[in-house]
Amino acid sequence: MRLGRSSRVLRGLIGGLASLMVGLACAPSASPSPAASAPARSEAAPSTAATASTAPAVTSAGADALPPIDTARVDAIRVAWTAASGGQAPLWIAQEGGYFRQYGLDVDLSFIASSSTAVQALMADELQFSACAGGAVVASRVAGSDVKLIASVVNVPAFYLMARPGIGSIEELRGQRIAIDRRGSSQEVAARMVLRTRGLDPDRDVIWVSVGGAYLEILASLESGAADAADFSSPTNLEARKRGYVELVDIAAQGYPYQGSCVMARESYLNARPDVARKVVRAYADAIHRYKTDEEFSVRVLTQYTKIDDPEIQRATWRYYAVQLAPEVPYPTLPGVQTVIEEVAASNPRAADYRPEEFVDDRFVRELDAAGYFQTLYGR
Repeated sequence: MRLGRSSRVLRGLIGGLASLMVGLACAPSASPSPAASAPARSEAAPSTAATASTAPAVTSAGADALPPIDTARVDAIRVAWTAASGGQAPLWIAQEGGYFRQYGLDVDLSFIASSSTAVQALMADELQFSACAGGAVVASRVAGSDVKLIASVVNVPAFYLMARPGIGSIEELRGQRIAIDRRGSSQEVAARMVLRTRGLDPDRDVIWVSVGGAYLEILASLESGAADAADFSSPTNLEARKRGYVELVDIAAQGYPYQGSCVMARESYLNARPDVARKVVRAYADAIHRYKTDEEFSVRVLTQYTKIDDPEIQRATWRYYAVQLAPEVPYPTLPGVQTVIEEVAASNPRAADYRPEEFVDDRFVRELDAAGYFQTLYGR
């Protein structure tokens, strides 16, 4: 079954939340390298952090093993990010740090409010690549799409379940309203896993409130009293904590394998344009390295895209995602995909007939790994 054609890709962050967004602070940046001198084309957030450092050269043996990349040929592509979360920062850094341009990519980077909507845009050929949560790929492929995961930066459910003051435990969520962006989203999946472990039935004991927006809209639903609890990723969880909301559990710390923030593309596109996919994955890998090793630059980019102008919040976000969670080698995790399959199967039993490998195409990461690219990148 082919997914229906979506409307044109949403441009920019959803309005109406000015009261929740603090002003954007633009820290001065170093002079960009030639690879980063052109202005970024992100319409979701104007470029303010542009500064680039080139990746270290691959060893001669590794260079011989890597398929060549034609950086002289410029490929124009459209890429989306789907949440103001530190888990999506590598795409922002690939844009603002000039890594896309370094590999001959002219990227139109824009915001789409959910992974499921981004899947529809991919299927309508309005995008070529997008950040996503693993659940969107599994659900859509079971429904007939040809979308696959090609790289990953978060392999745990990186959410904090938070509630209004007066609710002090997960058990006290019985009968309460939990805000999510959309049904079937990664936020809902993560919350359901925690509720079950604490003896609550996610379909009977809580009320799900679909906000239809991103984290700031979900925070607004708590502020307005429309919801009692919600999952937040960092840095929004830290902003919520600052506003007095109670952290009930760090879901990532519970040890669940889970396919979180990753990059997806259509299988048909990957097979038709492996040269472009190779460029995207190389830029993504370099951006993860920059994320993990350049705190100041990363904090500026996080501030730019999340629009939370609090250096301490952004530094904590950087430590959590870049230092604690992000792998050096961005493989999707098959156990994490299996967790998502099981959750999707609860509402669509057909998902149980699939193997995790059917949702993953990690050939471009494997090429880099086999060539020793990551050892060189991290100075091993």
